[in-house]
Amino acid sequence: MGRLVPGGPASAEYEISRSRFIASAAAAFSVEEARAFVASIRRKYPDATHNVPAFVIGEGNSVSSGCSDDGEPSGTAGRPVLSVLSASEFTNVVVVVTRYFGGIKLGAGGLVRAYSESAKRVLAVLPKASVELVSLFSVSFPYSFYDGVVRIASDMGVEIAESSFSDRIVLEMLSRTSDYAAFRDRVADFTAGRASFEIHEENRERIVGIR
Repeated sequence: MGRLVPGGPASAEYEISRSRFIASAAAAFSVEEARAFVASIRRKYPDATHNVPAFVIGEGNSVSSGCSDDGEPSGTAGRPVLSVLSASEFTNVVVVVTRYFGGIKLGAGGLVRAYSESAKRVLAVLPKASVELVSLFSVSFPYSFYDGVVRIASDMGVEIAESSFSDRIVLEMLSRTSDYAAFRDRVADFTAGRASFEIHEENRERIVGIR
């Protein structure tokens, strides 16, 4: 099984030497989603001294990651947060550590420890989930096969998203990508080849198994 993904947003706070750190985390399945979350945190804490972001998206050979010190001394903020994310059990995760300066300088080592600890704390309370790949498609067939197709869909856990009834029945459906071929073949056999399929989207990621 691959790495886990966040099952929802979370936040955690850490205070040291009167500086307050608020770590916010959420799922992000693209760099654009990560940047949108970072922007939302900046809007939420516009008076903060720093909003330090980091994200890790994807697995294996297709990992995208990024971070920023957001005005902290180079290498003392964004990189420590990113290191915590990269070493964690999560992927497709974005974290922003918000700092309100308390008037006492922490030094480079103190900043690294504070930002690392903040990231660890929010990951510790982040809901865990896994993802599955699903395909969105449509199937059309004569009316006489409706009950049978619905029964096959129910047996295989294929969801009916939308139904259309005209000269033929058209069902918009969602299935695990790994199950699509088997469902298509069963429906083709049942309808003696009178069903037609059209794929609209493959390999969409969907969060499942939140705990």
